[in-house]
Amino acid sequence: MRNDTIFQSGSVGKQFTAAAVMLLVEDGKLALDDSIAKYIAEAPPHWRPISIRHLLTHTSGIPDYTEQLFDNRRDYSDEEFVQIAAGLEPEFAVGVRWNYSNTGYALLGTIIRRASGRFYGDILGERVFAPLGMETARVISEADIVPNRAAGYRLVEGELKNQEWVSPESNTGADGALYFTALDLIAWDRGLRAGAILSPESWATIASTNTG
Repeated sequence: MRNDTIFQSGSVGKQFTAAAVMLLVEDGKLALDDSIAKYIAEAPPHWRPISIRHLLTHTSGIPDYTEQLFDNRRDYSDEEFVQIAAGLEPEFAVGVRWNYSNTGYALLGTIIRRASGRFYGDILGERVFAPLGMETARVISEADIVPNRAAGYRLVEGELKNQEWVSPESNTGADGALYFTALDLIAWDRGLRAGAILSPESWATIASTNTG
């Protein structure tokens, strides 16, 4: 391992999805207290009280799709994923408590696309990674040749195995599907400390929001 070794972000990537949301807030394309039904027209009735803020703070009550019957080897369109998520039984009433939900952040990716007309990864590349000098940060791609990419592993009964294969579309979701190096994260931290990318008001909103 070196400082330029590229790792999969896992859920560390969620903070970048949140940054993309705040960029769209500043652009006037969405608001944190908008109902997600404003952007997801096919939302079931019990989603209407859920705001973008609830998705960001894991307080929507929408269960985590990774704990459900979900085929990671299949490519799902945004519409298909929304249909699956809409069929999940709510865990609790909106806003009454916290529970970690990958589903919420995957839905934020859909909302970003529908509000802006762009893939969240493209927004991050143009408005976060490039300005901050995160030179190798990007969305996961199994097809591209990515220098210095680390392989993923898992333990199976104490034995090291290669990670399970995930479909290309499923491996680009806004719930944590980025590549970056330690140097990229240093550049991100430097940007955070400098108040770059976003306005002071947006950073204050982020700092005052309890995300659990």
